[in-house]
Formats: sequence, C-alpha cells, structure tokens
Amino acid sequence: MPRPLPLRRALASAACVALAACADRAAPLAPGSLPTPSKPIDVASVTCTASVAAAKVACGAPAGGGSRSLIVGNQGVYVQVTSSNVAYAAGTEDFSFDASVQNLIPQPMGTTDGSTPAATGVRIFVSTDPHATVGVVPPTDSIAVTGFDGIATYTAAGQRYYQYAGAQLGGDGILSQNETSGDRTWHIHVPPTVTSFAFQVYVVAEVPFPNGYVDVSGRDTVAADSARTLTATARTAVGNTIPGAPITWGTGNASIATVGPSGVVTGVAPGTVTVTATSGAISGSVTMAVCPNLAVGGVYSTAAALPPAFRVEARARSTPSSPATCLPLPRRASR
Repeated sequence: MPRPLPLRRALASAACVALAACADRAAPLAPGSLPTPSKPIDVASVTCTASVAAAKVACGAPAGGGSRSLIVGNQGVYVQVTSSNVAYAAGTEDFSFDASVQNLIPQPMGTTDGSTPAATGVRIFVSTDPHATVGVVPPTDSIAVTGFDGIATYTAAGQRYYQYAGAQLGGDGILSQNETSGDRTWHIHVPPTVTSFAFQVYVVAEVPFPNGYVDVSGRDTVAADSARTLTATARTAVGNTIPGAPITWGTGNASIATVGPSGVVTGVAPGTVTVTATSGAISGSVTMAVCPNLAVGGVYSTAAALPPAFRVEARARSTPSSPATCLPLPRRASR
C-alpha cells in the first residue's frame, strides 16, 4: 500500500546509499522523529442527514467544531464519509446503511509510527444522538444508534462509535492518503413517524505527527565540493502550511556535509548524512548521499566501506560542465 509524504521513506538500498548512490532524485522528503500522540486527533464534526422515504444518507460540510489537537473531520477536505445500500425495515424500525471513510490528508490514519496499526484503528464517533428533522418522535420512543462497536468518552461521555480496523483498512491495517476503508454496516432505530433525521459524527484516528511536521523537499544527493538547496515548509497535522514559521537547519555530520541557514547543503566528503529542518517543536529530515566528485570517466570503489555481501562502484556520468552527477554501477550480490 503506498505511503504518504510524512513517513520516513526507505532509500534505494543499504549498499547503494553507503557511499555512492548518487543518481539524482527530486522527491518530497520525510519528517524527523515520530512523536507518540497523547490522544487521537480530530478537526471538526461532519453533519449527516438521512431520509427514510428516499433511502438516502448524505454527509456534508462540517458543522463547526474546534481544533483541540487537530485532525480529521471536514468532509471532502480531510475525510470523505460515503454511504451505500441504504434500507429501512418498517417491521423492526431499523434504518441501515453501509459506510466507508476515505483519508484525504497527507498522513496515514490509524498508526502512530507509519507502519504499526493502532489498536483503535479509525473510529467514527456519533457526537450527539440523531434527531428528527421531518416527523415526530413519540414520547415513549427515540432515534438511537444500534449495533455499534463500543461506547467511550470523546467529546462527551457515553458516545457510541463504529470502528474500522484490520483488513477494513487494507492489507497493512493502516488508512493511507486517499485510501478508502471497507464498509461497515450501521444500524439506527427510527420510529415510523420520522421520515428524516440528522446526526453529527467525528472521524477519529491516531496519526504519526499529531502536532504537525516539517516537509523537506529537494534532491537527496550532492557531490563533494558541490552544493544543493533544500526547501522546508512547516505544516499542521492535516498538511496545511503554517505561515511565517521560522526554519532552523542542522547537519548530523559536518565532516560529510554542511548546511547553511537557507538550506544550502554543501558536500564535504563521500558518505551519508542526515540534514534536519526544525520549526519550534516540529521537524523534518532527509538522508543525503554525498558523491565523490569524480573527473570525467573516473571510477570510485566503495567496496571496502560496504557490507561483505555487496560490491558497489560509482563512475562519473558527466561532462566537464556538469561534473556533479554519478550513478552506481550494477551491483553484484553474493549471499
């Protein structure tokens, strides 16, 4: 399953990045260390309306709500809740429909580290009991969510929720960006005197970066004695830009590469180094590969610095006017 931007992506292979994996790549790079959120996060409630007569459920724009910790609510912007197979059984007064949720934010939902599914998965809380918009509820009856997975305190005590977890979130049990969950069948008890009703829900999930992250972008290779500029953008947990956020740059090993205050990375010696961009309490980083700056036709052997199973060499793929690009030669592996 594809991973969204805020995950630490694997570089090509341990052998190639050790000294000479210097093929140019231009792709968004990863935030830094993964904090453990103290609670799931949400953004705003989603208002859903249901018509018994038309057998239809529609979840629309957010009804308002805050940004207590940030994330998921805003229908069609951060999430998309979709219904199908709507039915009403008059004999049992059961209104049912299948519902799925799509993740529209850059971060994966239902995980704190990007790879391990959270036990809570993705939950949809009913924030308030459904209420009639057309028709009357008899004094001795009510509209109530039934068949739910659990009751918990989220924005208030006693809130019912449906949980999407495991295979419903794909093969890895995580809801990646733009991925849609499997369906869950919801059941709501509706008296026959009610023909339309409404309710509000919160889509709630753990994410790797609940406090936001720094999005670092640019090519992740540079030649020794050459420079490469990285850019950094501070973002909220849902991926929105934080205007005016200051960025501080740092290098994990100045003997391999240095970085200036504007994100200019200068290669010093062949190797790999982590370059970090920090904005307040949030950060992002990239592992840079520094190539040997070879003459045209030169060959640089890295075998001595690699694990015994691999031999990698790099050769110049350049002209005198652009001596900074090199590529790994075909690798021979013996295991």
